[in-house]
Amino acid sequence: DRLEKERLDKEAAAKAQAEKERLEKEKAQKAEADRLEKERLDKEAAAKAQAEKEKLEKEKLEKEKAQKAEADRLEKERLDKEAAAKA
Repeated sequence: DRLEKERLDKEAAAKAQAEKERLEKEKAQKAEADRLEKERLDKEAAAKAQAEKEKLEKEKLEKEKAQKAEADRLEKERLDKEAAAKA
């Protein structure tokens, strides 16, 4: 009966160890999956931020170009009026 109890104790200990290892493996896999998901989200956020930065820079350049074109137009208009007044 003592031998049977020892065998059952060993069996229970082996099961407990196997379960512990399974849980540790699951935990490690989840941690790796979480790390990869965070990495993906970080890359996505960085790409979005870069795209937004480029969009704002493009808008700024277009606005500056439009302002320069308007300033050039007004200057030409002024020069044309001046030339017409002299003529």
